[in-house]
Amino acid sequence: MENSKPKRLIDDINNFLLIKILLFYIAGIIAGYFAGAGIYTGLAMVAVFLAMLAYITKSQRIRRDHSINFLNGLTFAGLWISVGIFMNAYHHVDCPSLEDLNSDIKYGVVASAPEEKPKSYKATVEMMNGHKVIAYFEKDSAVKIPEYGDLIGFTSNIRYISNSGNPLEFDYAKYCQMQGIYCQTYIKCAEYQEIKPGYRNGIRQFGARIRQSLINIYRNSGIQGKELAVLEALTLGYKNDLDQETISSFQTSGAMHILAVSGLHTGIIMLITGVLLSFMNNSLKSRIFKGVITIAILWIFAAITGFSSSVCRSALMFSLVTFGQMIKRPSSTYNTVAASAFILLLINPMLVFNVGFGLSYLAVLSIITCMPILEKAKPQENSKRKQGMAAKAGNWLKMGILGILMVSLAAQIGTGVLSVRTFKLWPVYFLITNIAVIPLSYIIMIMAILLLIFSGISATITGYATDVLHFFLKMLTSTVSGIESLPMSSIRDIHITNFAAIVLYASIVFLILWLHYRKSSYLKISLVMICVFISSNILSSHGRKINSQLIVYNRNKTALCSIYDGIRDEMRIYSYCDTIDNAAASLAGNVAALFGAESISTININKLPSLKDRYFMINGKSFMMIGSNAQINVMYDGHFHADCLIVSNNTYITPYEVQNVFDAGEVIFDSSNSAWFVDKREKELHDLNIRTHYVGRDGAFAFGDGIDAMECY
Repeated sequence: MENSKPKRLIDDINNFLLIKILLFYIAGIIAGYFAGAGIYTGLAMVAVFLAMLAYITKSQRIRRDHSINFLNGLTFAGLWISVGIFMNAYHHVDCPSLEDLNSDIKYGVVASAPEEKPKSYKATVEMMNGHKVIAYFEKDSAVKIPEYGDLIGFTSNIRYISNSGNPLEFDYAKYCQMQGIYCQTYIKCAEYQEIKPGYRNGIRQFGARIRQSLINIYRNSGIQGKELAVLEALTLGYKNDLDQETISSFQTSGAMHILAVSGLHTGIIMLITGVLLSFMNNSLKSRIFKGVITIAILWIFAAITGFSSSVCRSALMFSLVTFGQMIKRPSSTYNTVAASAFILLLINPMLVFNVGFGLSYLAVLSIITCMPILEKAKPQENSKRKQGMAAKAGNWLKMGILGILMVSLAAQIGTGVLSVRTFKLWPVYFLITNIAVIPLSYIIMIMAILLLIFSGISATITGYATDVLHFFLKMLTSTVSGIESLPMSSIRDIHITNFAAIVLYASIVFLILWLHYRKSSYLKISLVMICVFISSNILSSHGRKINSQLIVYNRNKTALCSIYDGIRDEMRIYSYCDTIDNAAASLAGNVAALFGAESISTININKLPSLKDRYFMINGKSFMMIGSNAQINVMYDGHFHADCLIVSNNTYITPYEVQNVFDAGEVIFDSSNSAWFVDKREKELHDLNIRTHYVGRDGAFAFGDGIDAMECY
């Protein structure tokens, strides 16, 4: 018996042509984005590499001479990198000029389903010139809000989207720019008019209307509150009704993935469709018809859920698998995954920077790569031994739990680093959570489908389905809340640099390669990468040991400032109230966690015993907090030097007082000041060459030796 040749990585890579194309294409997108390459540059590169490929294909000498045969691979790689550069430039949207958008009357089509906010409705409006604007419509029960696809005219001013500028906060402006959106507007009820309802009708509008109809069925069934919000998110991808408490519970327990409609939900839809159409397997024509129906249902479901990255990925993958079954040409799972990613990135190259897109594909790749390794450690059933019904049920339950554990672990291996890098949180009990929530989500999906099918047909079945659905929704939310309340349910405020994340992923990849191919060099590289990761963390932690840091945060109509004292290793948060809300506390808490502050205290500025307590020295620069005119009057008793004044609550301080009472060269107006007030003060101060910084307009103000440390994250 001949010994079989050991598996080699290069052989497997050669079998996965689409993966090589996808990786080179993604490299081209990233290179084109950061290099800022134009469309003609990309087109010229594609033409050059196509010409080279044609010459190499025609040249017999290159094909036969192994010493220069590497040109085939280089040309192949260069071609797809060039395609990536070209597609990135082709889909790139330049920032529009406000002068081109701010005409007297502006016309646009509502390009997304309006989302209800506390004081407004948010929707994307596509202008007639093709540019997209995020519009916030004033909430008024007496006025009808435009629907998806309506043509409207409005007169409100359009402005650029700007960030709050708070350190370690989500970069909303950049997120919008990745989607080709640079501007926003707030539209009052009197400032817009519906020109033509249903002006644009397409698959997206069709899906949005169906989703709203299904949501109305849920709401009319009697399910309310948190359970209704979870049901809408779990089955339809509608998250507008989820409150922050529910989102936090699912994130902390590690169950957030079931609220992001993905392959789990699409798989259930396909499974149910396959069962219902199982009678159509007898002939080629019936199989083709069944495949067409299945693919159509998958994409209708994708349209209903708003074409999210995860649903599009799974719908496209299942469609390719279904098509292969129709023509009896099964394909490699890796190639199928790569093909779906390639098609989606052809449609929208910017998805490569989308966290949801990355998490979705990393989860799938990790599952199909790690499951064969984990399966080897799974205990095998003894099929020879006869077992009773109880033993069979016990084995079935045990294998089911083991299956959920292995899939959850495999998915977490792929998504863990990116998830922690993005959300700065690690759910400790995610394995326990998945054992409970995955079976529950299956049951909820099936009962929801029964409710939707029989609603209006059979009140009895609808009533039973609603009761069962409500029971399992209650069980799901209670389970998630219970796991969240466990001690050490999550590790929060984890900060990983981009470099450290890349190194950690490299170590994971080489470790998996070693487990697959048992080549010692892969294990050595993995261990080296782990050492580099540990060293980079030690160096970055050492770099975060700073002396002092002052930050004036950008919080709407709120005075909020924090000072980190590196000597005492404490963070003091200053405001003009006894307590601050959770969002404000989180802003300062993230910075405190990054610097490793041992204690955090909140201080009401109004209750400080003396004016000296409002005076700070940060790296040789003096700061004074000014929050009332009474404080300024006291200052007249003696000269009180301060390089910089932090002014709050529309406190009027004259240029004379700035120069002669405080001798300040800079004034910071925090976000508790009104824009009109700051405009007037700035004109007076600029005439005397006194610098100003308005937090509400210019973003958060930071000073100290911790700025470089924060920029790494």
